[in-house]
Parts: sequence; structure tokens; C-alpha cells
Amino acid sequence: MMSESDRGGGLGGESLTPPIPDNWKLPDLRIDRDGDWYDEGVQVTHPGILANLRGNLRRDGDGYFI
Repeated sequence: MMSESDRGGGLGGESLTPPIPDNWKLPDLRIDRDGDWYDEGVQVTHPGILANLRGNLRRDGDGYFI
């Protein structure tokens, strides 16, 4: 039977995060004040992707999305 550390459980202080490839970059996602999402300047319109992006958004007391 495998122990947690054999499965990468992080008990020995090792990172649970896989290494990031050198050619990887953060996505250029932004949301405007109306709640519309943009990926590298292009508006995201796919209903499923929008549902995922908007799923955890809330507006704070000043109307900003958090």
C-alpha cells in the first residue's frame, strides 16, 4: 500500500504544485464593470465558459466584482 508521501501528499515538505513549463504564461483575463469578460482583449461569449467564470463572482458594497 502506498503512503501519502509516495503519492505526493506533501508530508515531507515537498511542493504539491507541479513544475511550471518555461513557455507558460498567465492568462490575460479581465472583467469590466458590467461583468463582461475579456481574454487578451476579445470578449468571451461562450455560455459555458461565462457560467464558469461568473460562478463565484459577487459585487462588493461599492459595486466592484470580487
